[in-house]
Amino acid sequence: MSTANTVPSLRQAMLWPLLLMVFTLLCGTLLTGQAHADPDNYDPGKIAQRKLDALDANDTSTDTKQLRDLYNQAIQLSQDRQEYVDQANGYDQLLKNFAQQTRELQRQIDNFKSTPAPYEYDKNQSQLEQELSIRNADLYNLQNSLTTARNAVSALTSRSVTAREELNQRKAEMDQVNEQITQANRAGAADVLSEATMIMLSAKRNALTAELRMLELELLSVPNRATLAEQKRQLLELQTKDISTQVDTLQQQISLLRRQDTEKTVEANRKLTDQASDSPPLIKKQLELNQQLSDELSTMTSNIENAQKQADQIDGQSRMLTQRYQDLKKQLDLLKVSVAFGETLRSELRDLPPALPAKQLSDQLDQLQLKIYDYDQQLNQLDNRDVLLEQYQDDPEFQNLSEADRKTFTELLDVRKEILSKLSSSASSYVSVLAQVDLSNNQLQQQLQQFRSLIDEHLLWVPSARPVNFSWVMDCLVAVSALLMPHYWKSVVSSITPDTLSTTAALFMILLMLSLRRVAANRCDEVAAEIQGKLGKVTQDGFLLTLRLILVCAFYTLPWSVIQLTLAWYLHQISDSNLSYALQQALIVLSMLTGLHLLMRKFNRPNNLFIAHFNWPEVQVTLIRRVSRRLFPVALPSIFIIALTENNLGDDLRNTLGRMAFIILTIGLALYYWRVFKDRKVWVGQNPTASQRRLFLAVHWFFPLSQLVLLGLTLQGYYFSAMLMNIKLHLTCFAGFVCICIHSLAIRWLLIEERRLAFSRAKSKRAELLAQRAKEKEANPNSQVSSTEMSIDPPEENLIDLQTVSEQSRKVLNLLIMFGLVVVLWGIWSDLFTSLSFLDQIKLWDSSVTVNGSTELAPISLKAALLSLAVFLLTFVGVRNLPGVLELLILQRIELSPGTGYAITTLTKYILVLVGILVGFSILGFDWSKLQWLVAALGVGLGFGLQEIFANFISGLILLFEKPIRIGDTVTINGLSGTVTKIQIRATTIVDWDRKEIIVPNKTFITQQLVNWSLSDAITRIVVNIGVAYGTDTARAEYLILQAANECDLVLDNPLPEVFFTKFNNSTLDFELRYYVNELGHRLPSQHQILNRINNLFRTNNIEIAFPQMDIHIKRDWPTRIDKDAIGK
Repeated sequence: MSTANTVPSLRQAMLWPLLLMVFTLLCGTLLTGQAHADPDNYDPGKIAQRKLDALDANDTSTDTKQLRDLYNQAIQLSQDRQEYVDQANGYDQLLKNFAQQTRELQRQIDNFKSTPAPYEYDKNQSQLEQELSIRNADLYNLQNSLTTARNAVSALTSRSVTAREELNQRKAEMDQVNEQITQANRAGAADVLSEATMIMLSAKRNALTAELRMLELELLSVPNRATLAEQKRQLLELQTKDISTQVDTLQQQISLLRRQDTEKTVEANRKLTDQASDSPPLIKKQLELNQQLSDELSTMTSNIENAQKQADQIDGQSRMLTQRYQDLKKQLDLLKVSVAFGETLRSELRDLPPALPAKQLSDQLDQLQLKIYDYDQQLNQLDNRDVLLEQYQDDPEFQNLSEADRKTFTELLDVRKEILSKLSSSASSYVSVLAQVDLSNNQLQQQLQQFRSLIDEHLLWVPSARPVNFSWVMDCLVAVSALLMPHYWKSVVSSITPDTLSTTAALFMILLMLSLRRVAANRCDEVAAEIQGKLGKVTQDGFLLTLRLILVCAFYTLPWSVIQLTLAWYLHQISDSNLSYALQQALIVLSMLTGLHLLMRKFNRPNNLFIAHFNWPEVQVTLIRRVSRRLFPVALPSIFIIALTENNLGDDLRNTLGRMAFIILTIGLALYYWRVFKDRKVWVGQNPTASQRRLFLAVHWFFPLSQLVLLGLTLQGYYFSAMLMNIKLHLTCFAGFVCICIHSLAIRWLLIEERRLAFSRAKSKRAELLAQRAKEKEANPNSQVSSTEMSIDPPEENLIDLQTVSEQSRKVLNLLIMFGLVVVLWGIWSDLFTSLSFLDQIKLWDSSVTVNGSTELAPISLKAALLSLAVFLLTFVGVRNLPGVLELLILQRIELSPGTGYAITTLTKYILVLVGILVGFSILGFDWSKLQWLVAALGVGLGFGLQEIFANFISGLILLFEKPIRIGDTVTINGLSGTVTKIQIRATTIVDWDRKEIIVPNKTFITQQLVNWSLSDAITRIVVNIGVAYGTDTARAEYLILQAANECDLVLDNPLPEVFFTKFNNSTLDFELRYYVNELGHRLPSQHQILNRINNLFRTNNIEIAFPQMDIHIKRDWPTRIDKDAIGK
């Protein structure tokens, strides 16, 4: 091949790959530009589906899982986009066809004509009942449609607000997605995962675009949809009213036919009765039975009509309540918190219709079922008339009947059969009507519960009156002057007539109670003194004495309460005015409080229940009695006025005179609690513990401050809320006081039983001793036993302390009382929990949460903040009190090695703190996905700056799990010895022998040498060295040293002490004593005793304890003249 031909071929070979590359780049650019320019034509969902199908189903790697998740998200987002597009098209179509639809609905409303009432006289009762069932079904469907239409009208009002918020959120999300797509385009599709992320983001952008269009069209169509919904509601109301009229007409016709039929039957039976007036007794008996059944039929017919009216009334109340509920929800959205809104809520609550008792309807249905069964049984007998007549053949009265009387008898049986048939049919109809009443009543009860919940949810948080100012003071003066005017009481005073039976009965009861009070007052003191003389005596004391004293004191307080209840009954009999009703309710409340006060005043006396029987501290009881005497003249009139103004006397009197009485009451209660808890020594003694001091301070400040807070709320206009909280607070205090009294009663019963058991055992021992002495006297007749030895007095009269009561019985008792108290407190405060849902409407901030891969804004309300604070407080309280609770409930029932219980409680506290923090922050919107970066940052900090603290924390966990040291162990580390008292997060506390607390980091116990004197065995060996002088009898010395060790009580017998002759020292013969003691605390005391004993024994046996000595020998042959030259040399 020539060179000229080769060069073009090479050029063509290089050109084709270049052209292919350019074509590929152009196609990719065009496709990408098309995807960005026209997202509607670019379907990421289909692309994601193709790529998802192409993935290997058996590949379970992490990258493949991420790809599947991204592709599934893209597919779901594409499906969501299609739903948004369909909804947007629906709104768009509604906007286009709105004019035509509204004209058509308005035309139907204007041209609507009521259907004439169907007076169908040619149909019988059965046919009319079938027609009524059809109309009732139509009415039920229309009512459901009407309810749906009303709900739609109400929902559109709130939807306009939420849709606008959603629109703003979606716009913010759209900006985020566009930013992410821009960043992804700049980075390019580096790998398959980036490409999948780009597909998912494109699908999310398309979905957000469709949702934004849908929300905008939804907001634009809100007025139009509201207009259409209102027109549909009007049309449905017209149709419902029309059907209701037809149903009422049919019911009237059925009732008329039923009554006419009943009257015919009754009239036929009456004619037979008139004809057989002179008939034999058997005929008269049958006539009486027929007449009785006729009366039952008439009564049944009337009951059916009344039940039908009752059902219609309940249905009307239910419809009215539904409308009022919708109107109230609108007011809640518009009025929010205001005084007028509070008055509206209270008026709505007062005007709620009552529901029928469910048990009453159930009992009626059960009785009707029994009657139907009885009627059917009688009809079965009458169907076999020949058999029935044969049964009468043996009756002498029937045999004496003439042919005419027997014919009359047969006719009476036929009439009875007809009456029973109609009775059975009427009873079945009555059951159907009552079932309808029961169903409607249940629905009404549910609506009432829903209505009350809605009101209770908001009632506590709205003011019930205007704040206190000068004009309020003037209004109070006007209210007091109006209340004191004679015409105000005219309706009650004018009703009092001295010659009526009610007046005579009331006066008689009042005089009788006054006489009983004088007798009961003296008798109560006598019984208390008599019972006090028997207390503490085993043979006379008993639990019935305490019950007797309680009943006698209750009988003493009974007259005043009965007098007030008698006055309330008298007012109920003579007048039905609002003032009379308010006085009745106030007297009932006053009677209960007066009886309770008089009863407590009796119980507080020195020889009465609280001091003599319960052994409560006399100084506390005396203080409460003295302070309560000052509160009583203020509290009872105030409570009477509050109860009077709270019962249908008008809002003006409630917000003036009633609020003034409540203000006086709260001030009096604040002073009362301050005086009661002023002196700490009265309640916790001279030397209280830290926990007792904290508890007293909490109680000391809580009760007075709570009254002052309620006083401030009342002054600001939240009178109803303050009164409700004060009632619940004092009901809680009363429930706690009752539980304490029950506990004291049970403890007294246990004490008496324990004392009787001890006395019985003492008597048994005495009998055994006397029997033994009698046997000894029989064996030795000449022996004399003194009278003083024979007189054995019974162990008597000392009260057993509470510590002698069985611990198990007391724990069970405390558990039962605590359970009962929790149940009662739940009943008191449960209705307040519904009010907390109102706090959900108070938004504090928004928190972003991830739902199905998309980020949404969730509001954090005031309720969530308070709930989070409660979680933190419960965590703090739980951590502080967890050791005692675990020890009481669990650990004491499990056999654990020393220190294991502390390790369990410490680890549980760590877990509780971690869970509490995570739960509390999650409620505030800080989920784990946001906290993990903080944890990562903390991990880096722990790795560098906080490594020592982290090392000590981990070492503390190792100490708790491995347990080389435990609480109470005696250890030596770094030359320091002492007892371990605390093992905390960072360090361990050791108390040395000088009672100094030494803080040792936990890491030291893991990394350095540690001596634990009591890890597995607290027994330690002690070595004592003794030196004796040369020439001592070593065997004798050994014996005396061993004797000294054996005579010491602290030396263990196993292992035995040992003595060894160890060596010849310079000045001594050395012995070594080795012995063992049970614990480290016995080392020094045992050594002290043994050395003292050795010293005494050696001195007694003339054994010298050697000591170091040196002998100096002086030589006499030294020169007397000193050679100076020699010295110099």
